[in-house]
Formats: sequence, structure tokens, C-alpha cells
Amino acid sequence: MSNRKDLTAIAILAVIFLGGIWISYQLNIDFGLLEVDTISIPAGDLQLSGLLYIPSEAQPDNPRPAVVLTHGISSSKESVSGIALELARRGIVSLAFDLLGHGDSEGGLGMADPSMGMNAAVDYVESLPYVDRGLVGVVGHSLGAGAARVTAFTVDIAASAFIGGGIGGEHRQEGDLTQSSPRNLLIAVGRHDVLFDIDTLFEDLQPLFGTATTVEPGITYGDFSLGQARKLVVTPTIHLLEPLDATIVSEVVSWFMEAFDSPSGRDLPSNKTRYIWRELAILLSLMACVGIIFPLSRITRNQIEHPQLSKPRDQYKILSGRKVLLLWGGLGVVSFLPFMGLGAMIPFPPQLFGSSMAWWLLSMGVAGALLLRIVASRSHQSDLKLRELVPLSFKKTDVLIASGMVTLLYLIGVSVEELTSLNLRIYVPILNALKPVGRAVVFPSYIPFFLVFFFIEGLYLHALRKGGGQEYSDLFKILAIKLIPYLAVLGVQYVPMYLLNLRLFPGLLGFFLEFIWAIVPLFAISTACSWWLHRVTGRIGAGAIFNSLLIAWVSASLFPFGTFG
Repeated sequence: MSNRKDLTAIAILAVIFLGGIWISYQLNIDFGLLEVDTISIPAGDLQLSGLLYIPSEAQPDNPRPAVVLTHGISSSKESVSGIALELARRGIVSLAFDLLGHGDSEGGLGMADPSMGMNAAVDYVESLPYVDRGLVGVVGHSLGAGAARVTAFTVDIAASAFIGGGIGGEHRQEGDLTQSSPRNLLIAVGRHDVLFDIDTLFEDLQPLFGTATTVEPGITYGDFSLGQARKLVVTPTIHLLEPLDATIVSEVVSWFMEAFDSPSGRDLPSNKTRYIWRELAILLSLMACVGIIFPLSRITRNQIEHPQLSKPRDQYKILSGRKVLLLWGGLGVVSFLPFMGLGAMIPFPPQLFGSSMAWWLLSMGVAGALLLRIVASRSHQSDLKLRELVPLSFKKTDVLIASGMVTLLYLIGVSVEELTSLNLRIYVPILNALKPVGRAVVFPSYIPFFLVFFFIEGLYLHALRKGGGQEYSDLFKILAIKLIPYLAVLGVQYVPMYLLNLRLFPGLLGFFLEFIWAIVPLFAISTACSWWLHRVTGRIGAGAIFNSLLIAWVSASLFPFGTFG
């Protein structure tokens, strides 16, 4: 009976998964009006990865304008693919590509090319027979805005859009921003972007906009025909979400439609967008895909293991939910910034921000183990020894279940990417193929770091916590214990920011804290999976192995190679 229910759940989740993929695919090709291809772009001896959106009307005898788009640090082409989709729906050929060392592109940060591959991407689109070489624009977010600025000064670009970057002094060696250079420039910034002081920005942009008074957002200055058009857009969003902000997407689309003045015959207002529905459909498919792991793991376990479970002894239930929240949650929050900084100075695993993530989680695991010894001694459980819990927590069955489930997810993620040019993602892909080969090579280096962390976390959340049960209400309790500390940090940073325009952690500190927006969904997934696998196997080993492999995969496929030096 149990297997029948599990099979029914798998069938329902598979239908939801496939339905979400079909909807997102249709939206991504605008129901047949666009061709979307995953392409490889030559950049010297390296290859860059791109998503090329081709409107049906783009033909050799009807060349269309083109825009090249790229993303921010530790992101990928998918984060700007929404803008690319909306531009293509209005007849503009659009190429979203991965910067050097990011996503599926080869190379790394700090290489000789200051455009980080954007010059090569522009050369590629200009070589296409259905592109009007005189009407090519560039868009970049954050780090990508710096790349767009370099390209705008070195290549004949008709219009540019810098989102959350590109206007600082670090790029002045390529040329100063002036009233006429680069041509037709849109600047878009989130009001709560921790990397900008918006009030100061209004004044700093006066020479660029050719005005003696404070720049007013939303007003177009200058003339497109002279290449001197300028506009500042400020929206109530944060740095991470700027490329997904509906107002910014609409403004970028409007900017290039006006700059190119090349009607396609499609009467689509710039604010009539579909990209957000595509993202929601992808998110639905992602959740259904992960959800399939739940019933499938139970079926697998029933097939390969005797029902008699092996559990840590009951007398080791020494932690209340409140104590877990204070100890484990507090440890994660307190150690986040210091050890993320430490990881930045230790280049192993050899990925920017990846090493920070690895050393942060490892430090939490080690400190958490030491705290457990202190708590055990005060709870008159001096006989609690972690080395005794290890053989009780890990069995061959756990390795088979965990590795099998991650392998299945990988095959699904790769298949979706190959068949549809889509990725299962939250902000950026989290079930992405490990390519180029360097990502597959670095993947194993993360596993020991994360295995220590998730084993100790399993002790706190599951094996040693009092009152834990198999009811689904306990899952919500576990999620609250895990996520509340991180959500509280976000609240401390962003509630004053939105209500009082007060930034407690500005600049680089605030930028590091913004990573928590991406970490929280991953922790929600990992916590739910470890809870379920503990429920199914009676041990924490399967969850620790599964999460170690999953987060190692996400890290290896996401974080960039290279340094800023």
C-alpha cells in the first residue's frame, strides 16, 4: 500500500514537473515566434557559452538590431535571459552569455581580456547574417556592467544599459563617461543596492547627463540621434534582483526600442512581459523535481534494506528545539561574515566565493561539534562521543540512496538543459551541468567540507533534538529552526533599509550579506531533504551524504573561477 501511494505521488510530481517545463519552454520561445539556441562563442583559445534568442523575422534580407547581455559576479547568463527574451519578443536578436570563468564558459576572472568575453560576444553577433551590424547594443549587470562599459569604449556600440554597476572609477582606464561617450546610455540601479549611495549618485551623474542640476530619475536627457541620450532608472529593489525587476526589464526594453528606432511589426508595449511567468514555471518544475526524491527514496530504501532500523540511542536526545535554534542557528549567523572572509584568503576549493562557502560551513561543523561536547557534559551525557555516532549514522544503504538520488537529479537537469536550453533554477541554475570539465574536477573537493557540516547539522536537527517526530508538522518546525536566524539577519539589514533608508551593513559587508538571499532557498531544500531521509532511514547519514553531494554540485557549477587580482 505504501509503495502504491509513493508511486502515485511520483506520477503526480512528474506531471507537474513536465507541465512546468512545457510551459516555461513555450514562454521561452514565445510560442514558436522565437528560436532559442545554446551556442558556443570563440574567444581566442577559449569558448564562451551563450543563449541566442532569434526572432522569426530576423533574416539575411531583413537584418535586425542585436543586444548582447551579461550578468554579475557569481551568476550566469540565465539571470539576464529575461531581458533577452523580452527584447527578442520585440524583434531584437539577443545574446545572453556567460562571462569568462562563469557558468558554462571557459577561462576565469583576472585574465587579460578586460571585457571578460563581451568583445568576443559582440563580434559573434555582428557576424550573424541576420543582424544589422550598425545597430548593436550591450547590457550588463554589476560585474557585467563593467564589461559592457569596456566594450562600449572599444567597439562601435549604438546603445548601452548599465544595471547596478559600470559607473565607478575602477574602469576609467578604458575611458571616462561623458555626455557623448558611450552612446545612448541607460543606467538602472536599485534604491536598496548596497553598492551605491543613491543620493550621491544623483549629483555624480550631472556631467554625464549634461545638466547643472541634480539628475532626475525617469527623465531622458539628450538626443538619441546624436548618441547623447541619457536616463537614470531607480527602482525599490536590491542588487541581486535588479535583472529580474519588472521596471528595470521594461525600461531596458524601451531604451533599445527607442535607440534603434527599427520597428519589427510587433506592437508589444515594453511593460507587457512574460519572463516572470517563465521563471515561476521553472521554479515549479524545480520543486516538483526535488519532491520526486521523497517518495522515490522510500521505495528504494524498502527494496534494499530490512525494515529494522538502526538509530542513535534515545538517551542521546539532549537538545530542545530552542537550544538547537540558539546554538546551531546562532553559530551560523555569527560565523558567516568572518569565515566567508577567511575563505576569500584561502583559494581552495579553487573558486571565487566557493572557497568562502566551504570554509564557512566547515568551521560551523567543527565549532558545532565542540559545542555538542560542552552541552553533553552539562547534560550528564559525558559518554556521548561523535565517533560512536558515526557508524550508527552511516550505512551502505545511505550511500546508495543518497548518491542514486543526486545522480537522478543530475540526469534530469542535464536532460532539461540539452532538450530545451532551460535550467532548473532559483535566481541562477542550481541543477546545472558540470561543464566545462574544470567544474567536474573541482566538484569532489567540496564534499569533505560539506559532509562534516551536514553530519553535525544532522545531529543538531534530527538525531539529538528532543521531540522530533515523523509528522509533517515537525518538518515546518525544523525549517523554522534552520531558517529563522538567517531571515532575522536579512530583517535587520533590509527592514531599516526599506523603512528608514538606513543601511546597517553598507558596501562590501552588505554585499556579502546579500548572498543569504540565495543561501536561504538552498538551506530550505537541504533541510527538507535531510528531514525526510532521516524519517525514511532512521539515520542522519543519507541526508548528510545527499546534501553534501547536492551543495557540492551547486557550488562547483555556480561559483566563478579566477580572482580579481
